[in-house]
Amino acid sequence: CCSAIHNGFLLYRFYYIQIFEKKEAPTKNLWYASQKEMNKLHKITWTHKVQYYETDQMKVVHHSNYIRWFEEARVELMEKIGCPYDKMEEKGIISPVLEVTCQYKQMVRFGDTVEILAWISSFNGIRFSLSYEVYNQKDGSLCTAGTSKHCFINAQGKLISLKREDPALYESLKKLCEE
Repeated sequence: CCSAIHNGFLLYRFYYIQIFEKKEAPTKNLWYASQKEMNKLHKITWTHKVQYYETDQMKVVHHSNYIRWFEEARVELMEKIGCPYDKMEEKGIISPVLEVTCQYKQMVRFGDTVEILAWISSFNGIRFSLSYEVYNQKDGSLCTAGTSKHCFINAQGKLISLKREDPALYESLKKLCEE
């Protein structure tokens, strides 16, 4: 089990390095991305070095910071797949957080570097969920796992269907989640 998780982590980290760190940038716009490019983009890794201010007196990361890290990874994921929040909001599409869960499995301490994996785990055109896993870079151990749930609303706060409001974005996200 742990070996499979760690091997999966390394595989996704490999793809992330291949795509983003070697400057082999995929199409910048999700609406025109090929299926091959989208398959490579469904998971991202966000690296974060723990800062002193994020810890308590015992130099252990305070639990509230994991939610912040999830958000940083989510914003990065949306940007990498061609759906940056600022562009969505320019179209009048807002995506608030409805719920966040976080399971703490192992402590992270000051000075540690963590890799936060983020991916869209479900999508139906009105709501979507993301999943997160936080690994300690030092030994590859899973420290935290979590989810966040979101919906799509307009500027007036009314729930919207992405299929109706932006069919191209809807189809692209749907394909991304079908793999």
